[in-house]
Amino acid sequence: MPFWTLPDADRHLLCDLWQPPRDVAQSGLAVVYLHGGAWSLLDKDFFTRRFFRHLAAQGHVVMDVAYRLYPETDLLGMVGDAKRAIAWMKAQGPAYGVNPERVVLAGGSAGGHLALLAAYTPRDGALTPDDVGARDLSVRGVISCYGPTDLRAYYEYTRQNIWGHLGQATEAHPPGPLIRGLLGSSYERLGLGKSGAVGAMEPLVVGTPETVPDRYALFSPSTHVQPGCPPTLLIQGKDDVIASVNATNLLYEQLEASGVPAVNIVFPMPSTGSTSFCRASHPQHTRCGITKSAFWRSCCDVPILTSRIRSLQCRGARPVE
Repeated sequence: MPFWTLPDADRHLLCDLWQPPRDVAQSGLAVVYLHGGAWSLLDKDFFTRRFFRHLAAQGHVVMDVAYRLYPETDLLGMVGDAKRAIAWMKAQGPAYGVNPERVVLAGGSAGGHLALLAAYTPRDGALTPDDVGARDLSVRGVISCYGPTDLRAYYEYTRQNIWGHLGQATEAHPPGPLIRGLLGSSYERLGLGKSGAVGAMEPLVVGTPETVPDRYALFSPSTHVQPGCPPTLLIQGKDDVIASVNATNLLYEQLEASGVPAVNIVFPMPSTGSTSFCRASHPQHTRCGITKSAFWRSCCDVPILTSRIRSLQCRGARPVE
């Protein structure tokens, strides 16, 4: 369904809306979810149905957002689309049983990065489109699964400084005929036929950390941590090859120092993307789901939120100290 029409353009932003079964009491909470895909691939409704059914069965409403991707737009446009989704949910959510004060933003990988950035900058004019500038864009909580938290660290961790110097950025190779056949009509929808350097920062930020350091800082969630940021749940694999676990740990320390309720859970096995393609039988993934569920339930009740989010540190997985 369309949730926004961009100003001065015949471009509709789309989403899928998941609602609780009729025999389930509504929690009043909405989860606005941003998919992963290195800011340039994939789409809503990609290996998330089981997860969203689980959330809806708990009484939550889920908004699965198809934000614009590169090269159609840049990072500023993407975070703007995330904020448009928040604005829509706050305005239209009551018709679906949602309390506008109980909107949680979540995402995986690139979507996790955008979720953190949008959640930490609800009133930042440099990162907010004019068409939602007067709206309440605050959220009750934010969840990032293996989302990059510092773009300079991401640039260096993925060795893009070397790729750039050698002119050998890793190219995206379209999947073979077997994958194309399995995905059918979804192949093009997911952008899997695209070529180019997937996840490369230079075209997204329009420069390197050396040439445009201010833009790398602007689009890094870690830059915007301050008292008053929403409670944050960070989930990541220790050996993640895309998002630096050290950068995530530093963000967690910043949140703690600013008095923001936060939980940082690092699993010893999964890497980027694994929680999106998990099997419920794997104990680490089961614990990940339990942790997320408890976090969202906490977001329904302000008085217990701070104590409950800290109690999650004893559930399911050991947080990084």
